[in-house]
Amino acid sequence: MTETKHAPPAPTLGGQPCVVCAAPVRPAITEWAARCPDCGTWTSSLEPQINSANEHATSGTEIDTEARIAGLERLRRENFRDVLDRVDALVPLAGARLLDVGSAHGWFLEEAAARGVRATGVEPEEDVAAGPIGRGLDVRSGFFPDVLDEDETFDIITFNDVLEHIPDARAVLTACAGALRPGGVLSVNIPNADGLGYRVAATAARD
Repeated sequence: MTETKHAPPAPTLGGQPCVVCAAPVRPAITEWAARCPDCGTWTSSLEPQINSANEHATSGTEIDTEARIAGLERLRRENFRDVLDRVDALVPLAGARLLDVGSAHGWFLEEAAARGVRATGVEPEEDVAAGPIGRGLDVRSGFFPDVLDEDETFDIITFNDVLEHIPDARAVLTACAGALRPGGVLSVNIPNADGLGYRVAATAARD
C-alpha cells in the first residue's frame, strides 16, 4: 500500500485586494477560494505546485497523465486554432514572432507554426518541457520573464489557461508590456466561471 500525501491547508482568504481591480475579495464556496464583489474575478490561496509530485492534494488520487493528455489534445488544439484566428484578425500571423507562456505540451506552438509563426514557448515544468523540446520545438524551461534575453521582444504574447495560475499577475502583465513590440498583441485565454461545468462543480462543493 502506498502512502497518500496531502498538502497543508491553504490559508483563508478575505479582504485581500483583487488582482484585477484591487477591491477587497470575499470568501466563497470554501475557505481557500474568494471572489471579487466588484468585477467577479475569482482567486485562491492554494500554492502552485510546479515540478512537484503528480498528486491531487484534496483527493489523494494520482492523475493518469497519458490518459489526461489523450483526452485533452483534440479539444485543446481546436481551442488554440480559434485563439489564433482571433489574433490573426488583430496582427498578421505569418512571420510574426510569438511567445507562449506556459506552453505545456507544445500543441499551441505547433498550431501557430503551421500558420507561419515563429513560435517560442516558456514552460516551468522540466518534465513537460522535455516533450516538445524533443520534437524540435523552441521551448525554454523556466519562468517568464526570467528566461528572456535582454531586450528580447515579440509581436504576440499568449497565455492559454495559464495566467490564472500565476500568483502575481500584475507583475507578469507589466513584464509583457516590456516584451511586446509596438503594436503587439497580448492574448489571454482563461476559464470562465459562468460556464456550465464550473457552476455544476461550485454547486456540488457548496452541498
